[in-house]
Amino acid sequence: MATNVVNLATGAELTYVSLHPIEAVLCAFLQDIGDYNTWSYADAMARMFDCLVFGRHTVCYGDWCAKLT
Repeated sequence: MATNVVNLATGAELTYVSLHPIEAVLCAFLQDIGDYNTWSYADAMARMFDCLVFGRHTVCYGDWCAKLT
């Protein structure tokens, strides 16, 4: 399963394979701010989870958004 993530501010698109849309959005955000230490992503995502914005069929964090499947 592939998840497409879009930066709503810039139009940049990323595709993550085997990640849930929530994980993909958080990964896109972390990488956008320069954090590529994937070993620490589980802890970072746990801290970020409460700030996710859920729409009817979408999930967003910062400028990054993905469709929930």
